[in-house]
Amino acid sequence: MPIKIVTDSGANMTAGNLGSCQLEVVALSLIQGDKTWLDDASFDQAEFNQRAKDGIAASSSCPSISAWLDAYAGGSEIYVVTISSVLSGSYNSAVQAAKIYQEEYPDALIHVFDSKSAGPAQFLAAEKIAELKEKGMQFPDLVEAVSDYLENHVRLFFALKSMTNLANNGRVKIDHADNFDSAAELHDLIRKKRPEARVDLGTCRALCSFYAEAGGLMIGVEI
Repeated sequence: MPIKIVTDSGANMTAGNLGSCQLEVVALSLIQGDKTWLDDASFDQAEFNQRAKDGIAASSSCPSISAWLDAYAGGSEIYVVTISSVLSGSYNSAVQAAKIYQEEYPDALIHVFDSKSAGPAQFLAAEKIAELKEKGMQFPDLVEAVSDYLENHVRLFFALKSMTNLANNGRVKIDHADNFDSAAELHDLIRKKRPEARVDLGTCRALCSFYAEAGGLMIGVEI
């Protein structure tokens, strides 16, 4: 039975082989009006973009438990890396599927990692798992090593061209450190583009003002 590495599509990876491991990818979904898009090879970016231009809002949906179970099938040692549990229910679905799989196959070894991140951070974790398996690391040591890797050695930073989808699917909160004018300007820009979004302005208190320093902006997004 193969050793499997399983990610959701938040990792931007394609199913295949990763070192000596078998890589499986479970698709998240985008719901756009009456149409549901799977985040896989069938996704039509051009049509999705056109529908967005036509004003059809979109939101995301996590993979089902059955989709995770399909990806686990046949694996004797399975390592799962999901997009951050703060951003999606993907992690919880993967964990529930892992419990069901172990009930059916009690000898199987399976662990679900919450990447607490997305995209390239998940990719790095998957590569690390494959690298450690190539070195012959056993299951409990590998779980500990990759958990430490994700916690202490992987970070993800964003440079967003647009905040449209974030604004459409939640709220933006802007805190400033003695820089009300810039915060208000950003607030107005977002509200102009997406008047239905909730955008709040606040001020940094002592600790955040210390780290943000004078003139800094801290932007938090709830989705």
